[in-house]
Amino acid sequence: MAKTEQSPLHVYKTGPARSAWALLVLSGICILAVIMLGYFAYLGEIYQHGMARSFNSIIPYLCIGSIFVCTALLAIGKLITQKRTEITLLEDVIKVKSKARNYGIPYKDIQYIFRRHDLFLYFIFPVWKKEIAIQTQTGIAKIDGSIDHFEQLVNEVEAKVYPTFYLDCQEILAAGKSISFGVIQLDQQGIKFNEEIILWNQVAKMTVAKGNVILKYWIAAKLSELKTPANTIPNLPVLLKLADDYIHSAGSF
Repeated sequence: MAKTEQSPLHVYKTGPARSAWALLVLSGICILAVIMLGYFAYLGEIYQHGMARSFNSIIPYLCIGSIFVCTALLAIGKLITQKRTEITLLEDVIKVKSKARNYGIPYKDIQYIFRRHDLFLYFIFPVWKKEIAIQTQTGIAKIDGSIDHFEQLVNEVEAKVYPTFYLDCQEILAAGKSISFGVIQLDQQGIKFNEEIILWNQVAKMTVAKGNVILKYWIAAKLSELKTPANTIPNLPVLLKLADDYIHSAGSF
């Protein structure tokens, strides 16, 4: 019997490199401004001192202009080398198609999903880079924020994976075992957070704020907190949901 082809739920493709285009436009404007200023300075020197000294007046403008020319070339290089990727979400698999290779990631094989949102320098300009890393038994696949509607893509993948993963985690905890989420470990008794062990009846809440996972807990009638970068925690929504369940069942406020 022939296997029927699944209809795609959604197809996501690489969008325009907006940061590179913005940098290219900005560099072009700056180059034009430097050329105009240098030209007027050149004319002024000719008028006052003659041709002999006129070239010296534009040397600073040539140096500044060369910086923006290099910046523009860097932006053009990024546009030329930008990877074109197509992500197709099917009922039970994620299909990734790029120039380098094509592969599929079955939802049932996904073990961890990391959301990353990092700040880095693109030449001399700060740029936010977004990506998700999907880990399976066979390796890690990374999808970056160059995909159009990136947040919608991530939300759809998480909606497919996390409900089943959450139920599996509940069963593991109910059996008396522990589950690790990076540096955070949960069991029926409490949380191990960066080597600190906090019982559930001590925990006030676990939240995400300013790029950190923050655990607030009571110790000696004082509210304390522990934190770790959210980028380092896999399956973060599942962790928050499980922690919330145990905090409420322990009657902690």
